[in-house]
This record gives sequence, structure tokens and C-alpha cells, in this order.
Amino acid sequence: MRKRLHLKNNSTVKTPDNQKAIKSNTVGVGIAKLDTLKKPETKIPIAPTPRVLTARENEVVKTITTNANKIIIKVYDNGSIDNDTVSVYLDKKLVVSKQRLTEKAITVKFNLDDTNDFHQLVMVAENLGEIPPNTSLMVVTAGNKQYEVRITSTEQKNAVVIFKYEKDK
Repeated sequence: MRKRLHLKNNSTVKTPDNQKAIKSNTVGVGIAKLDTLKKPETKIPIAPTPRVLTARENEVVKTITTNANKIIIKVYDNGSIDNDTVSVYLDKKLVVSKQRLTEKAITVKFNLDDTNDFHQLVMVAENLGEIPPNTSLMVVTAGNKQYEVRITSTEQKNAVVIFKYEKDK
């Protein structure tokens, strides 16, 4: 879209619809292509990796490759309910904070697809409960398949489950 602008020395001229402004150091008539004017760059801040993910060893306990788009994770205390407390990070973002594990599930849901085909879930022990170590049972539903993952985490080691999306061939 082109609009003819009449510019004066060191002036700022707005288009009739007040969309863009152009500065000029010369006198004359200018033609500006409005959709090619530079827009100010916006920087998206990158969140730092939480310290608990860098200070502890991160052990991959399971890799699940699936063609399912929807993933549902349910986490329970494994064995005796002994006041184990966990936090869960999905792709370095806190999704469950200091939740006590019981016979009732802690649920996390997310999607996988061609543009979002890899996720890393990290289980962090916030304490070891009354009977160390911190143990949990993770039941993963991916489409019509279920996976059981037994997880052990400590104050030195996090448990990692990786999810990969592979489209049917």
C-alpha cells in the first residue's frame, strides 16, 4: 500500500489513517511503502533454568515416543503414603509446585504435534517423606496407550521423562 506524503525539513508526518510516522531531513515529496517500514524489535525474555534443575543430577528414566497429540500424566505416591512432596517441571516451567503425593492423582496435561514435538518432564523431590527416597508412580495416557513409570528422586537427583511425537507413517 503506497501513500504520498508531503514532507518538510526535519518533520514527522503521519499518514491520514495515523498508522505510521516518517521522519525526513529533506524537503520534497516522498513515497513510502507502509508495510515495509521497520517496526521496533521486541525482545522476548528467555526464562532462566530453575536452579533445582541445574544443581541436581537429571536422570532420564523413560523416553516415550508416541503419535498421540494429547498426553495426560497422573502422579501418585508409590507404595506407602509417607508425605513425599514433589514439584514438576515441563520444559523447565513449573507446572506443579510442592504437592504432596497421595492415592489421589496429581494431573498434568499437554499436547504434542508437528510443531511441538518434544517435551521434557522433570520430577523434583521437595522432600524424602518419612521413608526415603521419594517414590512415585506416573501413569501416562497417550492416545489409547498407557504407560506406567516408577520414579525415584532424591535431593541430589531429579527424574526425567522425555516425550517425543512421531507422526504415523
